[in-house]
Amino acid sequence: YGADVMTPHIDGLAESGICFNRGYVTTGVCNASRYALVTGEYPSRCRTPAFRKMFPKDVPTEPAFNTNLADNQDIISSVLKKAGYATGFVGKWHLGGFDRNSFHHFKTSKVMAPSWRASDDDVDPSDPKISAILEHNHAISREGIKKFGFDYAEAIGNNPEGFKSRNLNFHNPEWITEAAVNFLNQSKDEPFFLYLNHTLHHIPHPQESLLIGDPRNTAGGYLDKAPDIMAPRREIFERVVREGFRPETAYCTWMDDALGVVLNRLGELGISDNTLIIYVADNNVPAKGTIYEDGVRVPFIVRYPNRVHGAQRSDRLVQNIDIAPTAFDVAEATPPDSMHLDGESMMPLMTGEKEKIHDELFFEIGWTRACCTERWKYL
Repeated sequence: YGADVMTPHIDGLAESGICFNRGYVTTGVCNASRYALVTGEYPSRCRTPAFRKMFPKDVPTEPAFNTNLADNQDIISSVLKKAGYATGFVGKWHLGGFDRNSFHHFKTSKVMAPSWRASDDDVDPSDPKISAILEHNHAISREGIKKFGFDYAEAIGNNPEGFKSRNLNFHNPEWITEAAVNFLNQSKDEPFFLYLNHTLHHIPHPQESLLIGDPRNTAGGYLDKAPDIMAPRREIFERVVREGFRPETAYCTWMDDALGVVLNRLGELGISDNTLIIYVADNNVPAKGTIYEDGVRVPFIVRYPNRVHGAQRSDRLVQNIDIAPTAFDVAEATPPDSMHLDGESMMPLMTGEKEKIHDELFFEIGWTRACCTERWKYL
């Protein structure tokens, strides 16, 4: 989108696909936004007992960090699995669905400041006891996520600052990327759906993770050996400086390299042209937590070489509620009546069969609501 950063793979994805200039999410925080993506419905339709008890019928909802998935709720993965697709999940989840009371915990030696100013402590990620706790919690997360129709769930975590430990407060895209490639290798001979979620660029600031983080530290326990799937972190930083980009943007290249590994593997497997890729953020940064433009207008790129012409830029309205319907359209999958799809398939728009799929979009967070057309926005 024109930023002065070194992201050749993201740039290439946009150049070979469709770059939506008016791509949006339904809300400005991650939990509710991810709910919309996997369900195709607005977060205020959340059906967990806790949410419905808090907001009974005829009471205005306050969707934010409270829109987890309900038990046995159908989402994009469960529908595609029933349609014969291998389904994989990798990275940040943040949609509930498992019993956190079963998690094991460790204590830090200091009272923690806010996560972005976390204090040093004596938690040693390489300590077998600490690693065992992380492995245990990761296993619970894995089984919980699989209940939503995923055959494969690895390298699972939420934002690193959630550990409340300075020594675990780092991003690890190598671990996530390795798990994504493993899924591709396992599923290359059958239709597949991969929901790949990086923790970058969330806090803690990823530049620090790039420069001093240990790639053996993971949310699933301490690794005997760092993943050998990407260029060394220091080498990425030096490449950015050598090419004349600002050093403080190196973490953007770090995530771009991670995407490049996945794209290259698709090419090596000979399935790149027949793979639909949707690249989107769950919210924007300058006005995160709001539904102003800088909270909900996000990078939104789609590539599908076998069916969609590349090198396109579109000013038509699309939103993350359109992702599930698009996947169902491409897979010829029929969602159950229990799903309330607020979105529309983007395929007719991208192939030129329709001029647009939305006249307006709707947004919500807390008690705030907004709508926009191609010309106006009301909040």
